[in-house]
Amino acid sequence: MKDYLKQVWTYIESSDSQHSFRVFFRQNAKFPENFTVGLDFLPRDEPGSICLLRCNGPHGPHLLWPHHTYFHIHKVTAENVNEGRKSEAFAEVTASYASFEEAIRHFGTLCGITDWHLHFQDLQQLLFKDLP
Repeated sequence: MKDYLKQVWTYIESSDSQHSFRVFFRQNAKFPENFTVGLDFLPRDEPGSICLLRCNGPHGPHLLWPHHTYFHIHKVTAENVNEGRKSEAFAEVTASYASFEEAIRHFGTLCGITDWHLHFQDLQQLLFKDLP
């Protein structure tokens, strides 16, 4: 599976430098509509991470999760975290993006990430290709 999945990740901090995050991008090279753009919170006092947000593309039908056939967003909820479920188990279908490139931009807007060019140098061309 690793042979055909493109992955990029980077680490960023909150504007006050108090919190650390991992931003990740994955896209299946054989099925480009199958992608995820996500944000993990990295607690300073505990090992591991908590996924806060994932913007996904459609990745095939599933009987238990009908949202998988649509563009969808997974978000963290306190209820899921408190009950020991996957933090981002909540999902909603979205019309906010219709491609990997649009999902990246929507993700940046949702997260309030500034200075994209400093954090995602490998993706500059992808992120800013339509800007002068």
